[in-house]
This record gives sequence, structure tokens and C-alpha cells, in this order.
Amino acid sequence: ATVELDGAQVPIQTITETIRTDLGAETIVTFDFVPHHGLIVPGSRVACTAEDAAPCEVGKEQALSIAWTGNQPSNEAAAFLDLYTAQNVDDARTAFRKFEVGGQTLVSVDASGNIDYTSSVRIPVRQAGALTFDPETLDGASPCYVLDGRGTMEWTGENLDERYIPHGRNPESGFIATANADPVGVTANGNALDGVDAADPADDFYIGCDFARGNRIARITERLETLVGAGGITPEDMSALQNDAVSPFGRILTPLMLAELERARAERTSPGMHPDLSAAVTELEGSMDAIEAAATRLAAWERFDTPAAVEGTPSANAIADSVATSIFNVAMGHLMRLTFDDELDLHADGALDGAIRRSNALGTTIVLMATDVESLATYDADRMDSVLWDDLSTDAVETRGDRVVRAMAAALEWLETRFATATMDDWRWGRLHTVQLDAVIPIGVLGSDPLSIPTPDDAIFPDGFPRHGDRDVVDASNFGVFDFERIDYGSGPQQRLVVEMSPTGPTAWNALPGGNSEDPDGPFHRNEMERWRHNEVTQVPFTEAEVVASAQSRIRFTP
Repeated sequence: ATVELDGAQVPIQTITETIRTDLGAETIVTFDFVPHHGLIVPGSRVACTAEDAAPCEVGKEQALSIAWTGNQPSNEAAAFLDLYTAQNVDDARTAFRKFEVGGQTLVSVDASGNIDYTSSVRIPVRQAGALTFDPETLDGASPCYVLDGRGTMEWTGENLDERYIPHGRNPESGFIATANADPVGVTANGNALDGVDAADPADDFYIGCDFARGNRIARITERLETLVGAGGITPEDMSALQNDAVSPFGRILTPLMLAELERARAERTSPGMHPDLSAAVTELEGSMDAIEAAATRLAAWERFDTPAAVEGTPSANAIADSVATSIFNVAMGHLMRLTFDDELDLHADGALDGAIRRSNALGTTIVLMATDVESLATYDADRMDSVLWDDLSTDAVETRGDRVVRAMAAALEWLETRFATATMDDWRWGRLHTVQLDAVIPIGVLGSDPLSIPTPDDAIFPDGFPRHGDRDVVDASNFGVFDFERIDYGSGPQQRLVVEMSPTGPTAWNALPGGNSEDPDGPFHRNEMERWRHNEVTQVPFTEAEVVASAQSRIRFTP
């Protein structure tokens, strides 16, 4: 078998691997390898059919191969070894240049008071054919998407010069903030090929497109600007910032929901006032009282805080915010599915819900549909809205109002069933949004689950600890944008590190999720869990004397 490249046929290579298990069994697997691209994704090699677009032709096959810089030699460990002896931010930046695969960022500070941000990654320079995407017409090619592998879109063999990769030194703002977001705005206009300066044609190059949505960095920047303006930032201020759980999606989408629910209330009061909502309001009459009560709850959610409100004696404000958080997030999950399921043809079992790229892309899309719909290619001037609100499986033309009202009705039904009560004050977010640290070894080997924190037989929290936060909050606690069946904690901070730099050296405070030991009977298996989940940090021993003085035990290994 061969693949086409620049008009020539290049043989596909075969790689055979033998995988051995601890029990002595062997499994032989075979991979197809395209020399200039990399491995062909197993299962992607399929016959072309008459329905496939060119260049796929009947009698040929098509496949997806992956080219990755990580398949080339690199030495990331050297970056950290050099950092150990760095004397200033220049040394640190130079050391970090050796980190080439799996792009990372480094923030450093030195004794002269300099603060520095650098990112380091090997970015291949592409042929011009890979850099033709037009966000207005949606035509052309981009490394953000699958590229034609027949030539004109290949790597040139060179890497993007370091001067085009984001860096920063002593910014006027007085702070550096990072949160996996687009660091220089290359994706701000929907075209990741514009480089840093979209007005300069010579600046057209690609550094990436798979960034976080930017909600976290926006909130972090907002908080830091306030702190800098007030002056005298303390470690306690930084720890409190890490604990921030204001909902960015709540801030953006709640006004949209409230506007449409108000239109529904008006349609209920005066039928025919909003014809696009007539069918929904009539069909959902039995739910309209509850929908209006939910709207009242959301209207009072002014701070958009997302407390768990489960432990201790939460205040009335905390309970109100917690209930609003539950209503909003479950409604948002239903709204996402009502809006996009028909276009994406998602599986009924929700198997694709957790896809990170789909979550990012459609989370951004729903925000633009609410705030800047005319910027979207799906904007219809006649409807004065995006065509995505319409359900392609029906003959009717659904509007955003119809989708919002039906999503809210479905959310309230789900919440009432989930909590087994229609009393909204019982719909506390912390009973839905929980975190459990799963064991990292096959539990079947042990016959139980003694390693997870908390364990499934925990007397107080068998389903996990209640958590604040929702999607994209600063104190990350994410779950997929389509989720309403499972909205527990998906991912978040692996530590709560705050470091203060002073003339005498750094002072650090931290808390780890769990502890330092996998021994469930040991004192350090979960000794930091309570601090971590309540964002209560403790000072970390730093000097040799501090470490020795803090030691609880010592283990010596001898030959």
C-alpha cells in the first residue's frame, strides 16, 4: 500500500509491536506508518465511497495519520536541570528553551525584582498551502483542522523562530497571569493564522489554536487589576484569588436566559404577544409556575458565586446562590443539547460529551450566540439570530426563546427527580457537584477501594466531597458543557501553591489533594485533603534546616 505525496507514491511502512503482560501473555499489534507523517490512527483506514468528496475516489482508501514533534528527539529534562542553577530571569528563559515538546509556560522572578513569562515549544513551520483558512468563507486549510496529506501542506523541516513564540518581561500592569489561554490574542478574530499582528501580512504564521476559552484568565486578570490598584498584595490575597469561584458562564448566559424567560412570562399573560414562544408556553403550561420561580432565583443570583452550601450552617445568601448555580448549570446542559444535538448528531448515551475540543468550541459558540451573534457564520439576517437555535429534526423554526424555555422546563424536571423534592432550597449545588480522588491502581486487585479519597463507603461523603465552582472558574472544577446527568468534579488544581519572594528567599504555602502516600493506613495518605478542599494552605519547609526540623520519619535505603 502507498500514499500520495507531491504526485509520487510513498510506501506505507508496517510496525509490529509485542505487548507482554505481567502474567506472561503476549499480544501482537500492527501499526501502519506513513514515513513523512507518522502513524495512521487505527480504525481510520477505510474504503472510499461514491459519497466521499474528492480526492477520495472509489477503489482507493482514506486514512488519518498523525505528525507530532514528540516523535522526534528532544531533552525536556535538561530544561529543569538548567533551571536548578539559573541565576536570574535571563538564565531561566534560556534554560527553558530546551523544553520543546508539549508546550509549557514558565513564570520566573529574580532577586533584582524582574518578573518574566516565557513559553517554550517546538512549532514546525508549514508550507503555505496549510495556512489559507478564511474565517469569513470557511474555505482553505489550517493546522487547526485535518490537512490534505498529498503535499503543499507539509512541515518544511524548520521550526518557528523563538521571537514569534510568546514572551513577556516586566509588563506595565505589574503582574503576569497565565491560565492555558491564548497568550497574545492570535485567535481573537477566529483566525489562528494571523499571528500576533493581524494587520501585518508578513506576520501570518501559526502558533496554535487549541487554547482554553479564556474565561479563567479574564477573571484572574480582573482580580489582579483590583489588587494592584489597591496596593500591598499579600500571600493571603493570592490564596483567596485561587479560591475564586465566580461562574463566567453564569455571568454571560444568565441575562440571556432571563430575557427569554421574561418573554415567556409575557406570552403566558398575553397569548400571541411573542408568537415564537406560543407552542412552548402552551405545551409547558403545567411547568410555567416553576419556570417563573426559577427565573426569580436566577434574577437574584447577582454575584454569580457558586457555593456548595452543604456543610456546616450555610447562610441564606449561600443557599440562594447554591440553588441558582444548580438551576443554571442543569439548564445550560439541556440548552446545549437542545441547540447542538441535531447538528452534531451526538450519541444518545452522551459518549462524546467530554470531548475537550467540542466542549471548548461549542462553549465559545453559545457565548457568541448570546453576546455577538452577528459575528457568526451561522447568523441569519432575516431571523436576526443564529440558525443553530433551530431544531433540524422538526418542520417548525425554533428560536432561542423556545430553546431556553424548553431547556429550563427539562432542567427543573431533572432537578426535582434528582433531589426527590420540588422544594428548591434543597437543590444545593454541593449535592450534585462533588469530588472524589479515584484510585490509580486496579481496585479489583485489592478486592475493595481503600485508596480513593473519600472511599465509596465513607459515612459522610460516599459520593465525594461537596465542591464549589462550575465550568471555567478560577478554582477549576470543570465538567463538560453538555453534562447535566453527571456534573461532578472533572478536573482541577493539583496543588494550591502560593510563593512570596523576599530578599531573604522564597516563602511558600501549599496544600496537596490527598497527601504524599498511597498507603491508606498511613498518616500521610489524606492528611492534606481537608486543607486542599477548603483552600487552607500551610507553610512549606524550604531550607535544609527547615526540612530536617519538619521531618516526621526517615527511611534509609541501602544496597
